[in-house]
Amino acid sequence: MHQNLLHGLPLFDGLSYDDARRFLKNSTTLVLRGGDRLAKAGDIGDEAFVLLSGNVEIRDRRGAVLASLEKGAIIGKITYLAATPRTADMAGTQNAEVLVLTQETLKKNMPTKPTIANKIMFNLTLILAERLKTTSYQLMD
Repeated sequence: MHQNLLHGLPLFDGLSYDDARRFLKNSTTLVLRGGDRLAKAGDIGDEAFVLLSGNVEIRDRRGAVLASLEKGAIIGKITYLAATPRTADMAGTQNAEVLVLTQETLKKNMPTKPTIANKIMFNLTLILAERLKTTSYQLMD
């Protein structure tokens, strides 16, 4: 994975390029073509997806677009942390590159790279807190 793909990804804030590469050494990257489905509502998994390039739409079960996401977005955070069914469909709207982040990746890094794993978890916590804050403000309107 080259440096340009990792630049600007909030999940890796505060990590050097080399630290991020060490963390992702055994990770998988997917290439989506426009219209390819990344995941389906109801799927159960333990992975989140980090959008490295392109766009992904989040759609409800009726096909209505809930969000259009760009580089840096983390998709499927709740399923990643809680292994619960996905609440929406995810599909590429154009060619996209997506990093698959699994619980296993994090667990393998905790004993061998604790500083890096802790930073990733801290960043994920900040991202989740921001999402919760945004959702809370939307509900108050």
